[in-house]
Amino acid sequence: MGFEIQSTFKANVFVCTTGISKDEKELIKSQLPKHVILEDVLSISTNYLATYKALMTEKYVQALKWNIRILHIGWLYNTDESTKKYEMAPFEGSNFTISEISDDSLVNYHCLLGASFTENLTVSTDFVVTDLKSSDKAEFCEKHGIPIITSESVFGSDYSIYRKEPHFKAIETGSGLAFDEKVFFLDTRLPKILFNRLRRLIISNGGTRVSTIDRDVDFIMTQSYGDFEKHGGKVYHYQYVFDCIETNAVLFPGPYRVYFKKSRAVLGDAVCCIDKSLEEQRVPVFNKLRALGAIVKEDVDVSCTHLIVKDRSEYRENRRTPYKVVLLPWIDQCLHLLKHVKEDKYSIGVEIPGFFLESRQNRGIKRAGAPVPRSMLFQFTGLSMSLKKKAIEKLEKLNLKYSDADRYEKCTHLIMGTVCTSEKLLSCLCNGGWVLRPDLIDRLDSTPNFDFSEYEWTVDENTPEKERKIVASIRKWRERVAATGKPAFHRWIVRLYCDDQKRKSYIRVIESGGGMVTEGDEYTHCFVSKTYKGEVPTEKRYSTDYIFSHLFR
Repeated sequence: MGFEIQSTFKANVFVCTTGISKDEKELIKSQLPKHVILEDVLSISTNYLATYKALMTEKYVQALKWNIRILHIGWLYNTDESTKKYEMAPFEGSNFTISEISDDSLVNYHCLLGASFTENLTVSTDFVVTDLKSSDKAEFCEKHGIPIITSESVFGSDYSIYRKEPHFKAIETGSGLAFDEKVFFLDTRLPKILFNRLRRLIISNGGTRVSTIDRDVDFIMTQSYGDFEKHGGKVYHYQYVFDCIETNAVLFPGPYRVYFKKSRAVLGDAVCCIDKSLEEQRVPVFNKLRALGAIVKEDVDVSCTHLIVKDRSEYRENRRTPYKVVLLPWIDQCLHLLKHVKEDKYSIGVEIPGFFLESRQNRGIKRAGAPVPRSMLFQFTGLSMSLKKKAIEKLEKLNLKYSDADRYEKCTHLIMGTVCTSEKLLSCLCNGGWVLRPDLIDRLDSTPNFDFSEYEWTVDENTPEKERKIVASIRKWRERVAATGKPAFHRWIVRLYCDDQKRKSYIRVIESGGGMVTEGDEYTHCFVSKTYKGEVPTEKRYSTDYIFSHLFR
C-alpha cells in the first residue's frame, strides 16, 4: 500500500525567557529541536514565556497581561512532553507576608494562585499585603524594593503592582572560588545535560557534590517541589548556581529558596456564570472563581452548575433552574474557609437535577446530536501554527479541554488540517474518535446539541484518489467502535520486527488500538517493516502495510 506513519510538520514555537542566565540559555539552545525557537524579546507572537518561579519582571507582567502562557523552564529540556504539565500559576514559587491584615481571603487568594505565605518580612520577600502607608515594614519594603499591595487591589487584574526587578544581593564578590567549602546535593531527576553542567560548575568553583543528603549538605538543588519538603530551608532552585557564576559573586540564596505548597481546587467541579447584575464587579468575581479552581463561562449553558447573582430581590423564590443560583457572598465564604461551602444559605430557587439528561429510552444510545460530554479532549494534527492558535483560543473560550502534545493522549476529538497518516490520526482512528475538519473552529459552540458529524472528514468529489481510503475509514471506525466497544486492534498480540526509528511509533499505535507488542513466541500477528534488514525466524508474517490495510480497507 505504501503507507508509513508520518511525522507531521511541527510548526515553529517561539519561547522567551526571564530570569534565566546566559549560560543556561546556551545550554538549552544546544539541545532544542529546530522548531522551538528561543527569543530575547517578548512579543504578541510569542507562544510561551519560560522561567523557574514567578519573577515579576517586566516580561513576566507583560506575559500575564497578554495572556501568554508561562511555563516552567523544565519544559525546554523536555519539549516532547505536554506543556500542560509545566504551566505555572501567576504567583508560582513566590513568597509574601501581611501586615495588619485580618482577612484570610487575601492570604488564601494568593496561595491558591501559587504563592506561599510566610510570617516574617525579609529582603527576599516578594510582596507584602497591607493597608498601612507608614510603618517600619513599609519603610523596609521601600528600602529593599518590595512591592506593597493594598487589600482593595488584590482581586484585580493589574499585575504591574507586583512588579519587582530581580537584583543580586552578594555576600562576597570576586574573591576566591564561589562555592569554596560548600556541599551540594543535585536532584537526580534533573535532565542529564543540566545535571552534568551543574556538577562541573560546582566542582570547578570549589564546591563538593554528594549523592546523599545529610547534615553537612548546604544546598539541595532542584527544579521541582518534589520530595524534599522535610529539608525545607536547604532546598533551592538550581538557577542559584548559574547566577553565582554569571555575576562572579557568592549570592545571598534567599530569593532562590523553594517554598513548598499544597495547591487545591476548592471549586474544581463547578462551572460558573456571572450574572449581568454583577457587571461592575465582574473582574474581581471572575478572578476569585478562577483562583478557587472553577470554570467561568460567559453564558449559561448545559454545563453550568452555578449562576452568581448580586441581589436576591431580582430572582423570584422557588424559581426552578437546572443550576444553583447563589449570592456573591458564597464565593467569599469559599475563599475565606478554603472549602466548598454548602450553597443552601446563599441559594435562590430550586435546582432541577437532570434537567438536561436524556430521556430513559434514549440512554445508552450514542448519536451525533447527543449533548456535548464534559469529558471531551481535543488534539490537533496537520494544522498550521495560526490555525492551531485559533483553535486553542476557541477551546479555551468554551472551557473545553485540549492537549497540544506531539503524541496521542486518548483524545475524543482530533482536528486534522490536512489528510495524513500521523501517529495521532492512526491512534484516534482505531479508538473510534472524531476526526474533524478545521472549519469546525469557527462554528464550534457549547450548545447541548452541537452536531460534530457536519465537520467530520468524509469523501467527496474533491478528495484525491490517494486520500480516499484514509478519509473513508474515519466514520467507519467511529461507528464500529461505538457499536462494539472494541478498538481496531482488540486482543492483537504482535511480534514486531522494525527499525528503531519507527518501532516506538508502531508500538504506541498498536497499544492505543487495544493490542500489545511482545518479544515472546506466542502472538497473533507478526509484522516486518519494509526497511528491516535483520533475521525473522518465522515464515508466517506480514508487512507492516497490513496495519494500514486493516484500518483503511
